Amino acid sequence: MNQVLASVGDFYQADRAYLFEPAPEHDGHWNNTFEWCAQGVVPQRDALQRVAPQAVSRWMEIFKKEQSVIILNLAPLQQASPHEWAVLERQNIQRLIVAPPAGKRNNHRLHRREQSPPLHPR
Repeated sequence: MNQVLASVGDFYQADRAYLFEPAPEHDGHWNNTFEWCAQGVVPQRDALQRVAPQAVSRWMEIFKKEQSVIILNLAPLQQASPHEWAVLERQNIQRLIVAPPAGKRNNHRLHRREQSPPLHPR
């Protein structure tokens, strides 16, 4: 899994790539189970355990439509989705793509963050 995340991160020129799975001990919450970070990027895995369902509820609705979440500017989320904004802001995320792995649309999600301006593969 770490090699897959590294490939995703490299392809998208991302700072981090994550895999989240349902937290078995906390219904509706999510745990960061795998994380890849580019060189010099501080890992967030330990801080991303038991992520509250309120922080990702908007994403789950988008996933039900078999779509991905693309955030180009975090600022509008501060009022529109404060729980989501708080989780992302703590990690200093500026742009984000979130998509569930194929075949796992309602059970898992994959995160990708990038720091550089382009939002397209190399």
